[in-house]
Amino acid sequence: MNPHAHAGRRATQDMIRRAACLILLVGLVLLAGLARFAHAEGGCPAGFEPWRVPIQSMADCMPIQGDDRPGPPVASSASGPRWVSRWGAVAIGSTAAGGGVGVATDQRSRSKAESAAIKQCRETGGGKACKVFSYHDQCVAIAWGSRSYVVQSAESIALASRIALDECDGKTDACRIFYSACSLPQVAR
Repeated sequence: MNPHAHAGRRATQDMIRRAACLILLVGLVLLAGLARFAHAEGGCPAGFEPWRVPIQSMADCMPIQGDDRPGPPVASSASGPRWVSRWGAVAIGSTAAGGGVGVATDQRSRSKAESAAIKQCRETGGGKACKVFSYHDQCVAIAWGSRSYVVQSAESIALASRIALDECDGKTDACRIFYSACSLPQVAR
């Protein structure tokens, strides 16, 4: 088999996998934005749970939190694999603009992560006033309370969540983790 054809096929498969993940993420965010219209009698769609503290700019349902992922690998030795950074971003619209949240993970650059998150924030009601928080080779958590939110990155979801909740609890009440994800380094190919 031609090694260039194999590499091309692998690159195409990687692009398809990334596109599928992005489509899934966009779908989840859009579903969260539509949840206030889709649920009847206080129920939430599959994969979502009720938000215990109503916030005027956010939907009444939030994504069910997933499992914690480990932190990024420790730097490798000279003979080990080469790791490449991955970026993520969170964009949150102002409540004056009606809300809106955008997220991006596993991007090759800060600018790509921020652009994707801002685009999604604007599409979900954030307007032009989306505040951006970017991170790389780490995990992120958003703690949301009755009057405020905190975005925090750290080496694991558990640590980012704990720090975000502690800081959120210092600002407001009824804080919960609204979103968490990781953008961890990947082995270079």
